[in-house]
Amino acid sequence: MSRSQKLECIGTLAGGVAHDFNNILTVIIGACTLLEMNAADYPDQMPFVSRIRNYAERAAQLTQDLLIFSRRQAVVMGPENLVEVFHDMHRFLGSIIGEDIQLITDQQEKTVMVMVDLGQIEQVLMNLAANSRDAMPRGGVLRMRLSRVTNDGALPHLEGCPLGDYALMTVSDTGTGIDRENLCRIYEPYFTTKELHAGAGLGLSVVYGIISQHNGAIHVQSSPGEGTLFSIYLPICDQEEMVMSETGAGLLPGGTETILLVDSDPVMLKINASLLEGAGYMVLTASDGLEAQELLRRGQEAISLVVLDEALLPVHDLETCWRQLANDDKIKFMLLQGTDDAGTARTMKGAARITKPLDPLLLLEQVRALIDGRTL
Repeated sequence: MSRSQKLECIGTLAGGVAHDFNNILTVIIGACTLLEMNAADYPDQMPFVSRIRNYAERAAQLTQDLLIFSRRQAVVMGPENLVEVFHDMHRFLGSIIGEDIQLITDQQEKTVMVMVDLGQIEQVLMNLAANSRDAMPRGGVLRMRLSRVTNDGALPHLEGCPLGDYALMTVSDTGTGIDRENLCRIYEPYFTTKELHAGAGLGLSVVYGIISQHNGAIHVQSSPGEGTLFSIYLPICDQEEMVMSETGAGLLPGGTETILLVDSDPVMLKINASLLEGAGYMVLTASDGLEAQELLRRGQEAISLVVLDEALLPVHDLETCWRQLANDDKIKFMLLQGTDDAGTARTMKGAARITKPLDPLLLLEQVRALIDGRTL
């Protein structure tokens, strides 16, 4: 099994664990909230409740990191100039890597535009810089370099990636380096070459997941005593993407309509509700089909779109009920499907479909188009 296949398998497992574990954490945090609402009845227990909540929230952050590694975390991309990102990161990193480490940034271009989630790209650079700092306990040089390269099919690091122009970010250090055996495992969750109790986590696995989710590539070179070099490739933003983003109000619009969002997965429900609310929509949420039908009956005149997890259709013959409700031409339906099988979508009047895992920008496009009666 190749390294990429191995990481793909680990990512699939990690994503499944993260989704299931988030269900458990939701219950724990919810129970803490109920107890805190009745704090006056149990004043002596509140410190313990607070500690449970804090640890549950820390665990929730770990599951978010696992979702990033498995490429199931929602991202909101926009055009960013990496030259400006490097400039900002230079000022920020200079204050956290320590006085014994010299930070050098080299930007050969004035403008390098890419479509990225800015927060996640900043997280990549921070994680790599933190690893370099730990690899240079007696000081050294941390160098960050930005340039452009063209993938003409001959670049081995971009094998399998689309041809075209890429931004190349390199992060190198003069630290202790990594031997060949460990180099093959650095993207595995919780793998570390640090000493016992010196810290381990999801840093590089998160970096791998972020770059993969951005349709990029990452390559590492290192050997003991000779430092480490990370090379990160991100597709250059073409002119069409720039125009789409700059005129986002027309091409990626929001709205003020009411949307009923139905999903049995609380993580997906929360993420998609936040995304739609952020775009201006009024969102009603339901975790199962029966609850959704009741909301739909009560607010049928106001609801413009139902976004429904396909898995809920067969339960308790809900599909028949949904078809009856769908007879109202004012209400559109979108099915969130776990596979590319379009069979179910074709059986429902006015239903569109989108396959999980969801691309947030695509979801917004599909929602607006469906409400407006357009076909993408």
